[in-house]
Amino acid sequence: MGRQVMALGQQVNAARDFVADLTAATEEEFLTHPDADIITGFPGLSAVSGA
Repeated sequence: MGRQVMALGQQVNAARDFVADLTAATEEEFLTHPDADIITGFPGLSAVSGA
């Protein structure tokens, strides 16, 4: 059981790292869009939610 829990923990950590990388890449690409300033100017919209 202990090994299974450790393996599941590693999978969760890998998924968390992937989400962080994907979020950073999405934000980076979105900010190159010509309308990024307009879109993020709306209340409650960030680069990630605007993308």
